[in-house]
Amino acid sequence: MATTAAGAADEDAKKQAHDDAAVGSISHILRTLFRGLYEESEAPEEEAPGPAPAEAPACITDEASVASLRMELQTEPWFDPKQRGDPEATKALARKRALSIAKRLETQRTQADDLLQYMKVQTTKAKREDKDEEISLKKIGLIQNAHLPQHRSTLELHKGDMDQSGKFADALVTAEDLVEANRRDVAIQSGNYAQAGLTMPGPPLLEEDEPAYYKQTASFSKRCSKLLPISHGPNGGKATAEFVKTFLATTKSQGPALEEKVKQARKKRVDQMTGDEEWANDTILRGMRARQHFLRNPRYDPSSSNHNTRLTVRPPSPRMIGKDVYVEGDPMTIAFDATYAASQRTFEKTQAAVESHDLIAVEPASLFFRNHVPAQIYEQTLHIRNTSAISRRLRLLRPQSRYFKVARVKWPGGEDSGVLAPGMSVHALIKFAPDSLKDFEDRLVVVSEEGEVNISLTGKRDPPILDLPSVLDVGACLLGGVIEKTFRVTNSGGPGAFRLLDVCDRDVPEHLITYQEVRTGAFVVGPARFSLDTDQSMDVHVTFKPEEGRPSYDASFLLIDEEQHATTYSLKGRAEAIQVRVAGLDGVDLDSHGDYKPPSTLNFDSVCLGSSSVHALDLVNDGELSLSYEVRIDGASSFTYANGDGTIHSEQRSNVAVTYAPSANEASQAILRIMIKQIPRQAAGITSDEDVVDIEVYSCVLRGRGHLARLEIAPGAVAFPRAMYLGESVASNAVTVTNPTDSTVAWAFDDDQRITVDGSLVQDAPQASLVWLPSGGVLEPGQSVDTVATATGLEVGSYDVSCGLDIADQLSGETHEAGRVVVRGEVVQARIKFEVPEVDLGLIAVGGRKDYELKFTNTAPCGVDVEFQEVKDHLEAVVDDDDSVDEGATATVADTFVIDHDACALEFDPPLLRVPAKSQGSILVRCAAGKRPERLRSVVTCACNRAPPQYMSIRGEVQAPKVYLKETSVPLGVVYVGVPVERELTLVNLSNLSTKFKFERPGGSSPAFTLVFEPRSGELEAKQVLTISIKYTALTAGVVDEVLGCKVFGCALPLGFGLRATSKNAVLAYELLGEDQAPPPPLCDSNCVQLPDDVQLPLVPPLPSLNFGTDVPLFERRKMRIAVRNLSAIAAPFNFGCSKYAAEPLPPEKPRFANKILDDAHDVENTFQSEMGRTYVSKRLLQKQDAIVLKKGNGVAFAVEPSTGQLTPWGVTVVTVTAFNNMASLFNDTLSCEVETAPTASIPVSLAVIGCPLTFKQECAGLDLTLTKCKDPLLRFGQVTIGHPSPPEKHIKIRNDGPVDARISWRLVREGLENAERQFVECKLMATEDGVSTSIEWKEPEVYESPFTIKPISRVVKAHAEATFTMILPSESATGLPGRIASVAVADAEWVSKLQVSSHDSVEGETAKLTSLGALHVQQSMKSKLLKARKAPKVTAALKVCLDARIVEPSLRMEKASKDSNIRFRTWSTVEVPPVTLVKHAPKSLHRKTLLRNPLDVPVSCSLSLDGPFSLLRCFSTEFSYLGADCTSTIKLLPAQSMGVDILFEKPPLPVRIGDKPLPLEHLYRGDLNITFSTGQLQTIALKATVLSPTLVVQPAAHAFGVVRADKTSELLVFLSNPTEVEASWSLRHVPRAGRKNDGIDGDNARPDSVDDPSVFAFEHVAGVVAGPSLPLRSAAACVPKDFMRDARPLFAQTLTELSWKGAAVTSLAQSLTNDAAANPRAPKPVRVTFSPKRNVRYCSRFRFDVHHGESFDVVLQGAGSYEEDVLPRHVRVAGRNR
Repeated sequence: MATTAAGAADEDAKKQAHDDAAVGSISHILRTLFRGLYEESEAPEEEAPGPAPAEAPACITDEASVASLRMELQTEPWFDPKQRGDPEATKALARKRALSIAKRLETQRTQADDLLQYMKVQTTKAKREDKDEEISLKKIGLIQNAHLPQHRSTLELHKGDMDQSGKFADALVTAEDLVEANRRDVAIQSGNYAQAGLTMPGPPLLEEDEPAYYKQTASFSKRCSKLLPISHGPNGGKATAEFVKTFLATTKSQGPALEEKVKQARKKRVDQMTGDEEWANDTILRGMRARQHFLRNPRYDPSSSNHNTRLTVRPPSPRMIGKDVYVEGDPMTIAFDATYAASQRTFEKTQAAVESHDLIAVEPASLFFRNHVPAQIYEQTLHIRNTSAISRRLRLLRPQSRYFKVARVKWPGGEDSGVLAPGMSVHALIKFAPDSLKDFEDRLVVVSEEGEVNISLTGKRDPPILDLPSVLDVGACLLGGVIEKTFRVTNSGGPGAFRLLDVCDRDVPEHLITYQEVRTGAFVVGPARFSLDTDQSMDVHVTFKPEEGRPSYDASFLLIDEEQHATTYSLKGRAEAIQVRVAGLDGVDLDSHGDYKPPSTLNFDSVCLGSSSVHALDLVNDGELSLSYEVRIDGASSFTYANGDGTIHSEQRSNVAVTYAPSANEASQAILRIMIKQIPRQAAGITSDEDVVDIEVYSCVLRGRGHLARLEIAPGAVAFPRAMYLGESVASNAVTVTNPTDSTVAWAFDDDQRITVDGSLVQDAPQASLVWLPSGGVLEPGQSVDTVATATGLEVGSYDVSCGLDIADQLSGETHEAGRVVVRGEVVQARIKFEVPEVDLGLIAVGGRKDYELKFTNTAPCGVDVEFQEVKDHLEAVVDDDDSVDEGATATVADTFVIDHDACALEFDPPLLRVPAKSQGSILVRCAAGKRPERLRSVVTCACNRAPPQYMSIRGEVQAPKVYLKETSVPLGVVYVGVPVERELTLVNLSNLSTKFKFERPGGSSPAFTLVFEPRSGELEAKQVLTISIKYTALTAGVVDEVLGCKVFGCALPLGFGLRATSKNAVLAYELLGEDQAPPPPLCDSNCVQLPDDVQLPLVPPLPSLNFGTDVPLFERRKMRIAVRNLSAIAAPFNFGCSKYAAEPLPPEKPRFANKILDDAHDVENTFQSEMGRTYVSKRLLQKQDAIVLKKGNGVAFAVEPSTGQLTPWGVTVVTVTAFNNMASLFNDTLSCEVETAPTASIPVSLAVIGCPLTFKQECAGLDLTLTKCKDPLLRFGQVTIGHPSPPEKHIKIRNDGPVDARISWRLVREGLENAERQFVECKLMATEDGVSTSIEWKEPEVYESPFTIKPISRVVKAHAEATFTMILPSESATGLPGRIASVAVADAEWVSKLQVSSHDSVEGETAKLTSLGALHVQQSMKSKLLKARKAPKVTAALKVCLDARIVEPSLRMEKASKDSNIRFRTWSTVEVPPVTLVKHAPKSLHRKTLLRNPLDVPVSCSLSLDGPFSLLRCFSTEFSYLGADCTSTIKLLPAQSMGVDILFEKPPLPVRIGDKPLPLEHLYRGDLNITFSTGQLQTIALKATVLSPTLVVQPAAHAFGVVRADKTSELLVFLSNPTEVEASWSLRHVPRAGRKNDGIDGDNARPDSVDDPSVFAFEHVAGVVAGPSLPLRSAAACVPKDFMRDARPLFAQTLTELSWKGAAVTSLAQSLTNDAAANPRAPKPVRVTFSPKRNVRYCSRFRFDVHHGESFDVVLQGAGSYEEDVLPRHVRVAGRNR
């Protein structure tokens, strides 16, 4: 049994991948994409895999989840064996493991949901973009898959966005991966490695085989190769590229290897498709291709020449009034002219295009391959477009050379038809494989009906072009030196390789030249070999070294390219001596004055110590070389130089500055030398051991002297403009200090300042402090600076100060005095003036504060610092005995209202400030009152710097406030917990003083309530009456009786009042509502915090119970309502829910019509307009909701709405409980009602469900669930041909919507007995002589052999999953007679997993009905059986389906067949039968085309053959096209598909005449068209061919001319008629008399003396063609005579018919008949016969009119010649009218 189950599971796993091959489904797509995940999750229980290594998948990232997964996958126990005795530790570890597993599963579920949501968003976006693209194409007249192929989808799945999904994203195969793989395969096959960005393994070789379109010229080979990848794979599957390649290769090979390759290709194909799936795929493909056969109307193409000019329907013909003459005003004429005028213009345009060869546009017009390299392959694409208005047949002629090849030709639609539609293009890939660097030329010819188009193919390398100058001038160099110069070379032409060669080595072989540089004379050039690509550059280095004494050097070298083209280049260089001299002094150019020469001595003026003097020399280099020089000074160190080292370039001046900076007061001297460095020994002209030396080019003597520095001061004495106050700063006049020397001088004022008395410095000056700005600095030569003295008054009095000015020596740092400045001034005292003489503070409250602003003015012209202080000795405070309190009374005041001092305290803000000159200032005098009332008296001092102080008095009165509280008691009555209640208090201030207050509860806050005062504290103004609002909120239930106080600042005792209240919690009442019952009204307004006095509080009823019913159908929702009444003023939050079967919450709905106008894209319920559509959508929506709500797998779920919220005070809240189910059973639960501040209520809930969760999927092909024709679902197999080789299959999907796994077992029963119960025994009653005998026998069950089979016969369907079963009709069942076969498949279900439901021990009532998966009713006494059935129930006949098939015999129906269903041919014997291979070459009379259609609903395969003189030219359809012998191949026709058959009648030669017996003019040939089906049946269609032969009838057959004079002639006009419809081609010949027999022609019995001389009878025509059938001869017209008796004025005139000859030349009847025969080919043809006798004898001759492939006709002519004169000739005689 286990082996059978394993085999069924294996077979089921194989079949699972092939469900719905043609239709497809979401599940199929998901299983294909996530194959690895589904195979792991759907492994059967019997085949559970072994322990796997504990490795976490990629989607698990956190450490906890990874550890949990490893714990779950490991083989060892997940608990600690040592802790087996500790259940608490084991439980904790189990809970920890369960939480980690749940977290990991939640992470995986989130990742999967995110991935599906991302795919859904991207798919919706791609569909919208594809739809927009399709609409935009339709607007310009283009239809996808008809006018142009379907473009690739815009669906994009980015790896970066999907990486967060972990393993799910890794298992998903994206289109980007497929496209990239396909791009690589195509690039490898086409050789485009470089363009595709791939690495080419090596240089490919160009294949020499011919392209596909040269090899396969038959339509069968072309279409087979194109359609194989679509629908002709092995076993009906989709073919892979490898299979197609193998299949095409087998058409070329012969021998045993053919079968072996086919077998290997089919073994690689795992998927197998049934006949029905193949038929479904073919139907889809046929529908897709049918759209491509619509007429492409060019009038919608603006670029077409027929745009807006061509009509699709021919207009009615206009009325004609003559030949090519129409009525002008006729509307049809106007339309006709407009239409055909446009057509004429189109024809003219087309004709002009034909003449200019513009019907075929080629882009580009020529192909040019530039700069090729041997052993490489180059590709270019050629586009050939049909610019005409009709389809053109194109043919490409291959290039003649082997270097160019047409690698691939891509036709529109993927078929190599050779016909190019208007406006379409064909793309050709041209490959070029050169073998050398030479130029290649060829051409590609495109042949069409209108001529040829030549496309030139050229491979050419561009010649290299170098910009290297022809003369390389390296310049000058010192004799014995070396110079190297670089020349930049750029190749602006094609790539090339080059080499440099000495001119002397021109004739030396290349392989003998190995040097890397070219040496020629004094030059070296390199590198000797190099390569340059296009626009590439490099450097050529030239080294020049002159060794000889000549001034110039010349040389040359050769540059040779790859093609051995040599170019000569010249080298030039020069050798020179040193030419450096002094050309300027201090900016004077010595060269411009001939008398000036470089000085030999440089003299400097006297220079102050610390300063300097400069002389500048200009050096000039008259040579071409840049030289390095150096300046050297020997002697005193006071001389220095600048720019003494450097390089002097050619024709450049270099300035050398010599500076003299003396360091002592004395004279200095030195020698200056200028040296040129690193000169070669040969250029210097000296003898030395060194290779390079330094030489002197100029020298001179330097002289100078130094002296000390000095300053000038003016004026020598300054005075201040006015007297200054103490602390004031005053500035004096400016003193100018000037530096008269040429050096920089540093100066500073001396800090020693003393009073001058009689010109001497005798003592210090304390009256003021003196500051000089600036007090020192550095003066440049001739620079001056102004300094100012600023004095600040310190003491009152006058002062006279002398200040010294010192300067410092910059070299030694020693100072000496340069002069002194005298400063004089006077200091006086400052005063403050107050605004009031005394400060009066007025009335002050006890403990309060009062500020007074004291203003004053500074009378001095300078700022003054003022300081205020209280004189403590003069402070006086008189205590008021009436308002005083003792120390014990003040101790009861709260800390926040404590007065920390007894008497008043004064403060000054700020105590010290500065008052500007002549400005006003102010301070705040702040008085802080003490505990006791008192009278304030005080004195304040004001001090200004060190001047004597000023005084001011302060006074004030301190008093206590008087405040009381009106309410002493506040009763609140009944209040509710958490509901605030408000009341008001009144606080009155009787005094004129403002104070502050604060309410407090003695002992702090209370846990039973909260009390809020508004305001709780604040200021109480004088005489103010303040209303205080209090808000009381109860925290717990109970009675409250409290005393609260109010503290007043300044009062000795606090105020108080009493508070009383009764607090209650929330009171709830639960009532069960009927279906349409309205809830009770609320007690009062929800804003009422207390129940009004006129409202009575109702009683609380007992708790109800929720019984949803005992027979609830499966999947049906039931709702019950409970009214929750809040009998309190508490807005209490609630939480309702079931304890065991709680429903999962539904996700929030997406906003409908969000930011979208007139858009229903998000309207999931009203998507369809029809009622059925809306019902379908609503049903699907409910199913999705049920799946979410019931996903816990309990079989039932109770949803509470609202589950959370807040109860309205005094209001009613209706709670709806909805019962969801997907499993039949009896369920009990408890509805828990948790309300804050109220006890939890538990309401019992019960539900009994009946029904079966197993259903058929509607998407199964062929499944009819409408039950209109059968009481059970019907699975139609359709028509099955007799002897069908492959058994047809149908797939049925069973959906298990329940939470329990079900094992489905199938059995097949006879139709009509599916509901019959089995009869176990058979009872018989027989009448006997003794009475009636009864017999009971065991009845064996009926053995029924069904024509159908089912695979697998048994399978487990997972909960909320689907399973597929295959219904098969074996081949042996389709071998009988045609007709209907049927059987009923019955599925029995067995539940193999446990349902998570509660026990039924608490079921109350006499009967508990439980219908489990069918009809199962148990009583309460059968509780044990009920529980057993709930654990492993089994249902018989859970599902039934009727299998129906119709056996038919294959046949083809001929379209537009004749009455006898024969194919007829009718032709002439004169028709020539050329060798025919194509239909267009076959004559119409020998060719017949018929259409054979497959009338069945299944595809048929057949082969064609012919009997008789007939052959098959072509057999074609939209899927195939065979020619000639290929028509006998096996042909497959899809249902309702037609096949065209072209039959050629191979006309046999006519039978040979036997004797003189004439042959019949009509010959009949018969044959048969045999249709042999692959199943063995034969169908025959009769073929009949009639061949007609022509003949002639000559009138008259015999004629006698009579007697005619020998020199005269007689003429006869005979007529040739053709009675047949075949054209008769005749020729005339004479029949000699000898050997001929008498055939009974009149006149043939000639006299024996007559002469048979045919020359006397001359015929006008001896050959010709007579069309048939000929018309009879026309008689002469008869005219009615004129009525001369008619009245002169009759009612109507007589119509006269007059006979006249047409034209003046025709005057005879014979001539008229001749003209008629010429005008009408069917008229009898007249032939003129002239009899010219030669002598007087009788003549008689027979002439035969031979008919080609027909019967001939003989004519006998007689006549006699005479010499008599009276014989008159007869010129023309008409046959039949001779007399």
